[in-house]
Order: sequence, then C-alpha cells, then structure tokens
Amino acid sequence: MKIQDLMGFRYDATPLPLPTDDMADDAEKIVQWFLECAFFKPFVYRNPMKDPQKEFADALVIFEDTIVIVQVKTKSSERAETDWIAKHASKASKQLNGSYRQLKDGIVKEFTNPVFAVKKQIDLSQYPYVYGIIVLAGVNENIDPISLISSADKPTIPTIFLSISDLQILTERVNTAADFIHYCEAHYTLASRESVFINQEETTLLRIAAQIPDLLSEGRPIESFEEKYLLGFQWISRLFKGEVNLDPDYRFSLLLDDILSHLHDLDHEYSAPFVDASLDSLKIAEQLGWLDRKRRIELGKLLYRCADASRDGNTRLLPYMRPKLGVLFLFIYTKEPRVLRRKQLFAFVGLAQLKYGVTQVLGIATEPIGNGRSYDMIWVTEGIVMPKRKVSSELLNALPELNRSLIEV
Repeated sequence: MKIQDLMGFRYDATPLPLPTDDMADDAEKIVQWFLECAFFKPFVYRNPMKDPQKEFADALVIFEDTIVIVQVKTKSSERAETDWIAKHASKASKQLNGSYRQLKDGIVKEFTNPVFAVKKQIDLSQYPYVYGIIVLAGVNENIDPISLISSADKPTIPTIFLSISDLQILTERVNTAADFIHYCEAHYTLASRESVFINQEETTLLRIAAQIPDLLSEGRPIESFEEKYLLGFQWISRLFKGEVNLDPDYRFSLLLDDILSHLHDLDHEYSAPFVDASLDSLKIAEQLGWLDRKRRIELGKLLYRCADASRDGNTRLLPYMRPKLGVLFLFIYTKEPRVLRRKQLFAFVGLAQLKYGVTQVLGIATEPIGNGRSYDMIWVTEGIVMPKRKVSSELLNALPELNRSLIEV
C-alpha cells in the first residue's frame, strides 16, 4: 500500500502537502507528514516553539517514554553536495545537541499538544529514550553524513540521517510507532558500527533485517520483536522488504489504525464521570500505538470477524490481553443506539475487571461492519468500577474466555 493510500484511509489525516516556492518549508512539511504516517497526528509536534519567538526543532515526536527530535536541512544552492552536506549535517547536529541540552537542563519544560491542545510536561526522567533524526533534503549523493562531522560536533543522542526519499521508503513500510522506534534503535546501532549512506534506504533496510537481533540487543528491552525471533525473522524481513503492505491481510490492520485516528474526536463529556473525571486520550493512543503492524493484522482479523458477526443484531465482545503491560483491551460491537451503547461500555468494562482480574482496561465500543463509524472509549487505570457483590455469574459469563489467541505473546 502506497503511503498516500494509507493516509487516505485515516480519519482527519493531514493532507499531502503541496509544493510551493519555499523549498525549505516544503521539506519540513513533507517530513512532518511522513512522521504522522508512522506515529499518527497526536504525537507529531510541527515546528514546536521553545519560547514565543524561537523554534525548538523542525518537528518533535513525543510518544510514551520516547522523544524524537527532528531537524531538516534543504539544499537550494549550487554548492557541491559533499561540501553542503558536511556543513549542514554539522549545523543540524549542533542544533539537535542544543535542543537536547535544553530538555536535559529543564530550560524547555513543556509543549502544547497539537491535537488535544493540552500542555505536555517534559521531565527527561520519564523519557529515557531520546533519538535524533536529521533529514537532508535536495541531495542525491550516496554518502555517510556522520563521517563528515567533526568529533566535537557529532550528535550527543542516538541520531540517524535520512534523505526525503529514504524517509518515504521507510514510512511506507514501517508505519506504526512500535516498529518505527525499534527501527531508530537498530539503524543507529548499525551506523555506529559501519557506514550507512543516505539515499540508499532499500539497502539499509535489508542490512538491518539481516542483523536485527544483534542491533536491538543494546537498546531498550525488546518486547514486540520477541516472537519475530522465534519465527526466524521471517516477519521482520518481510516488513523491511516492503512485502507486508502488499499482503492482502494488511487491510485487517487498518481497523486499529482507524480507531487511533478517531481518538481526538471523542466525546469527552460522556467519558468524564468514569475515572478521575477525565479520559486520557493520549494514553489510549499510546496503548494502541505500541501494537506493531504484525499485531495489528492479527488483532484486526479477530475484530473483523467480531464486527461482521454483530450485524445479526447481537452484541459481540472481544477481549485482548497484554500481560506484560497489565492492560486488557475490550472491543464491543453492537447495533444498539449510542446512548445505550455507552451504558453497555461502562458495564462491560467493570465486568472485565472482575472476570479477568485486571485493573487497567481500555474499552472501545463501535458499530458492526457497515456505512459510517463512531467510537466510544473508556480508559480505566485504577479502582474497580463495579462492586463484585452486585455481579452475578450469569453476567460474568457474558464475557468470552481468554483463549490463547486473545492473549498477546
């Protein structure tokens, strides 16, 4: 699936930026658009400001425990490419270092979320993983930019260098937050050992695929890639080769993408009474965002069957457990009117806490397969919603048992 088609399926996605006479601004906007493809709109901060007068970076990604600082440099002069790359890669590196230092020293402490318009507080003790991306636009040469930067000016955070075409190839294949973050880790580790050239992303992806367990062993604890090892790297190889987004089963994963893209359009007034007087939409998005493309396809198949079956008028429930995070997703498909559906959602989330012995439950209710789509969601993180003494075994039995296919490996 081409990136334009993928973004076209998403509710309220940013339109593909059209070219103007400002090459530098065009490059920043297209980079931000590619990042939205990978992380979704709520996590991409476009040209965030460190104060009312000064820009912090050309783009910023804040996703759960991870921050990605992005600088874009655009070649518009006739200067020789090697000389231009040497100068501007070094300049971008120094800017990244300055931005990271401002976060580390507490000079910059918050950013306004571009979708939810809430202040996102930044304390680096809560963000142990900080990466840099430097995009060099308007260059065609195959070169390793880091080799042209002096030791004094090299990035102080794990940083990868890409061209615009590299980023397009990457995000067409690697377009979930989970997969993209692991890619950053693997790419940086590879580049620290051997040369990685811009404008050769096809080759770079294959090199990473061939060395993926070793490249990830030095970074964050590996969760979502574990079963891929057991499969002989067949999955990760197919992902990086671009085969996965051509697979007919890919379409099932778009059911999860659709839920993510609707998160900023929720009815918060409805959700407010349930837990701590708020619905933390960003937290919900992070929980779903950690589902990599493999899991989205597998879970999407289950959701499709559930949604299709519910067209007979009977409510269908699908629990999905993430034991490592202690989180249960509860999907509800029903033809009931929305007011009643919301009451069902609240009740079933309480039942799920009791039946499955979990506190954190993300409940998502929507219509069966058909025209139109709306969602109601509840994110419960503490406390039991429904007292056990008021719940009969008959009600608990309305929830399916957690068989093996419904528990994340």
